[in-house]
Amino acid sequence: SLEDKIGQMLMVGVENDLLSQTTLRDDIQLRNLGGVLLFGYNIDSPSQVRALTEDLQSLSSEKLLMAVDQEGGIVARLDERNGYEQTYSAETLGLQFNSEDSTRAMAQLMAHWLDEAGFTINLAPVVDLRINPSSPAIGFLDRSFSADPLTVVNHATWFIDEFHQRNIATALKHFPGHGSARTDSHLGFTDITNT
Repeated sequence: SLEDKIGQMLMVGVENDLLSQTTLRDDIQLRNLGGVLLFGYNIDSPSQVRALTEDLQSLSSEKLLMAVDQEGGIVARLDERNGYEQTYSAETLGLQFNSEDSTRAMAQLMAHWLDEAGFTINLAPVVDLRINPSSPAIGFLDRSFSADPLTVVNHATWFIDEFHQRNIATALKHFPGHGSARTDSHLGFTDITNT
């Protein structure tokens, strides 16, 4: 039905309160919701997140897309606060190590975690260029592999390949040109015309 098709096009994040959780369950069962995005506040431990993703999958007649942001570094929803390990940022991998082995090893570890936790999509890697090192959403947070396009392509390719080997889809972000922005698009309009 049209309603089912529309439901399959939606992916939502959810708070941990009872009303939000009840609404999510209803949306999965009654509205054919297509996907769920989990954030750090939804994850307490490896066993808890696995139980959660399995529970949500069991409510759906279609396979849910289970997504998370696991770039490494500061943007890592699976980290030392919820039973995983601290990970290297894209900047560390691209600018300090700049080696295929290091990037693949980090991505392989994170892909293993996501696979074990029941995720099907990683909203990563960042492929923005580090044009403005103080860009509040990218450079300042060490989320870009490099200012050099070829370096970014190489590291992103290795990163993606490790997730694909675990049958986890990836999503390139952000477009267009967030790495040259002077302000954070999460907080309002960002004009990159002159950068």
